Formats: sequence, C-alpha cells, structure tokens
Amino acid sequence: MTALDWTHSPNIRKWGRVMRIFVIALGVCLLSGVSVYAQDLPGNVAEGRAFALEVCAECHIVAPDQEKAGTDAVPTFEAIAADPAVTQVSLRAFFQTPHAEMPDFIFSPIETDNIISYILSLRK
Repeated sequence: MTALDWTHSPNIRKWGRVMRIFVIALGVCLLSGVSVYAQDLPGNVAEGRAFALEVCAECHIVAPDQEKAGTDAVPTFEAIAADPAVTQVSLRAFFQTPHAEMPDFIFSPIETDNIISYILSLRK
C-alpha cells in the first residue's frame, strides 16, 4: 500500500462522511446561534409519521406498530430518536447530505420539518 492508497480505504471514506456530517451540523449550530438542545420543532408530527410510512418504511421500522421493514441492517426510528446525539440540527444536516447507504431523497423543507418532528417525537 502506497502513501496515497490509504485514502481509498472504505473505512477512511466512511469516517470522512461522518466527519462531514458533524462539521455541517456544528457549522449550522454556530452560525445560527441556536442551542443544540433547543428542540423548537416547526413540523407536523402526524404528517411526518405518514410521510415516513410512505417513504422510509421500505427499509426502516418507522412506527412502533409497524411489523416489518425491508431490512434489519438499518436502525429503527425509535433507535435513532433514542440516540442522545440526535437533534433537530443533526437530523437536518443528515437529510441534506448524500449517503452512499441510502437512496438520494430530496425532501422539501416542509417534509424535512415534518419527518424531524416525527422522529424526535419518538424520544422517550
């Protein structure tokens, strides 16, 4: 392996994506002056749930009463909501960043607000 080959490693590329998401989320927080802990959610939870069942349920378990998803290799929406690092800002950054493991969905601002509100409403 040469000195330049390490940048083509799958682990390095994955780490780079994670760092990009973190930097974007941090930048949004710093530039907006919004507290990461403030969860003033502009979306509609019921519409977010309906949208998630329509778009995301093919791969994710998005609702507690949903029996089956397309794959067990992805986290449930409840598991995502339970992660203390998941905030409105981090989810917004996540939805605005392409991911190799997910289809490239382009959500409208209203759809984004709704799905973020729904995911965070699952937090216990």
